[in-house]
Amino acid sequence: MKTLPDILRHGFHAYPQRVALIFGQKKFTYEDLYRKSGSVAFALKRWQAKKGDRIALLLDNSPDFVFCYFGILMASCIAVPVNHMFKREEVKHILEDSQSSCLLTSSVYGEMAAELNCIVGSLKFVALTNQKGENTRSLEEYLNNENSITAHIVDEDRTTDDLAVFLYTSGTTGHPKAAMLTHGNLLSNA
Repeated sequence: MKTLPDILRHGFHAYPQRVALIFGQKKFTYEDLYRKSGSVAFALKRWQAKKGDRIALLLDNSPDFVFCYFGILMASCIAVPVNHMFKREEVKHILEDSQSSCLLTSSVYGEMAAELNCIVGSLKFVALTNQKGENTRSLEEYLNNENSITAHIVDEDRTTDDLAVFLYTSGTTGHPKAAMLTHGNLLSNA
């Protein structure tokens, strides 16, 4: 296995009905996780995301975070998780520093996301997980699609040396800085 999506794909094929994720009373199997993550990847590809694009992720701790995180990686993009407790200026710094081309978020952060979409030059669009807002795209239709669209994902050749995540520090002594982690780094942790 060379990438995190390889681990997810293995779980899907080997244990499709085993529980992979529990959130409160909700349980998601490996099949659920793989299909919903694939739906996010499909949406990103449809919206012209390319291998190596940085995709920021501003969500609370929720299943949507997990689906989007794996979906970003399945689309051969780089995940840029943003602490949901950051203020607008901190989020702006991370988006600009990472040169994120897209922000995946929810309506909870919709107003801030819309403002950032107007002032961060690298952002091509904002997508909301739970609805469509003004000047945003919707991931909801993809996440709730019962049909498997995972088969449409183009699995680009990725290696353990490919960047997977830009993980930003808290910035207690200045602006947050990114630790650039490869799939190999993350596989070692897993």
